[in-house]
Amino acid sequence: MSLFEIVGVTSTNMTYFVAFAFLASEKKGKFTRVLEMLVGLLSSKVNMPKVVVTYRDNYDVAKVLPETNTLLCYFHIGKNVRVKCIMDYKVKLKPKDVKVNGKEVKEAKASDVVNNIMRSYEDVVESPTKYSYTSAVTRFRYVCKKFPKFLEYV
Repeated sequence: MSLFEIVGVTSTNMTYFVAFAFLASEKKGKFTRVLEMLVGLLSSKVNMPKVVVTYRDNYDVAKVLPETNTLLCYFHIGKNVRVKCIMDYKVKLKPKDVKVNGKEVKEAKASDVVNNIMRSYEDVVESPTKYSYTSAVTRFRYVCKKFPKFLEYV
């Protein structure tokens, strides 16, 4: 059973709880009912959320709140990328093919390789300028060249 939390944010960046719901599963469409009930509780269109942050696709939000912008949660995206990286490393790569921090390594721990890839991923998403972003993407592509499906996923 999953807990679905709905929170709001004030103009002073303080959060407050709006509603909670327990869901039997997290399949597509399950959040729709909760969002419909939320809309019913809000007294006017002025009170409708302007932005919704979610860890999954925006199918349910777009269906119930078509005028609301949807953002994906940075934390959950990073978590999904790490899991995908770990799974691809275990399946696709042999230790002799590994480069960690630019050096070829005969025997590498999976955690070292995953951490190296995740560092380069974080450099991309946390780039403060266009130049640093371009540089980080180039490095990320180089670090992930043995993982074409992972690179496509990201």
